[in-house]
Amino acid sequence: EPLPTLVYAPVIEREALVAVLCIAHRLPRSWSAEELQFIQEVAERTRSAAERSSGEAALRSSEVRLREANESLEAKVEARTGELMKVEEALRQAQKMEAVGQLTGGVAHDFNNLLTVIKSSTDLLKRPNLTEEKRERFVSAISDTVDRAAKLTGQLLAFARRQALMPEVFDVNLGIKAIVDMVRALTGSRIEIIKIGRASCRERGS
Repeated sequence: EPLPTLVYAPVIEREALVAVLCIAHRLPRSWSAEELQFIQEVAERTRSAAERSSGEAALRSSEVRLREANESLEAKVEARTGELMKVEEALRQAQKMEAVGQLTGGVAHDFNNLLTVIKSSTDLLKRPNLTEEKRERFVSAISDTVDRAAKLTGQLLAFARRQALMPEVFDVNLGIKAIVDMVRALTGSRIEIIKIGRASCRERGS
């Protein structure tokens, strides 16, 4: 059998051979310039199509990797957000416990002061030869202290029920005077108690 006629169409890019298109014909023949030019164009277009297909495949692969990276990042962000929410909730609980502890300590201190006033007044009432004026003063101090304890209890209940507190105006001097009279009775005549203050001192509180 006769040897086939072969035509090679090299593809050169940047002064380097990157591909070769081989055309074979089973019969000996001569190739015209138009045919050779057409074969060369086919070779170059085939190379361009192959490059474009390779680029599209690389682009699709990059898109897949980018999508997977985004999904992984979203999962990590969601997990991190969940951890931060747990930490914030634990912090809020700790702050609540700290606030409750401070409130409890303050309430215990206030009640201890009220109980001290009541106990001191009852001890003073047990003294012999107590004048009627002092007796009435100590009984009044006990009554006032009980009223203050009741108000404090009401404030605690309002706080527990989250009710709005009702502010009222009161005279601070009256409370100081009751304490000064009690201290004078406890210390006796050897120590002089001097009360310094304005003639009228009113405060607004709950």
